[in-house]
Amino acid sequence: MLLLSTYHHTRLTESRIQKDTIYIGWKHPHMEWIKLNRDRAYKGSMNIAGCGSLFGDSYGQWLQGYTQKIGACDALHAEIWEMYT
Repeated sequence: MLLLSTYHHTRLTESRIQKDTIYIGWKHPHMEWIKLNRDRAYKGSMNIAGCGSLFGDSYGQWLQGYTQKIGACDALHAEIWEMYT
């Protein structure tokens, strides 16, 4: 089972608008395994970051997870905080 969603991104390139569709998917782990997905986000214009993780089983069910606001830091420190947490 592959859970698939799309993200539509619009960007301006050399005075014209280009639209991209990015396919985002999640593959479940093998039977009786648990998968850990981690991510972090950083918004440079506001100098703020956050992170989160979730555990999912082989049926695609969410088991446990967390989100955390990190606060003022750069992208590298957001990555380090995410791994630490």
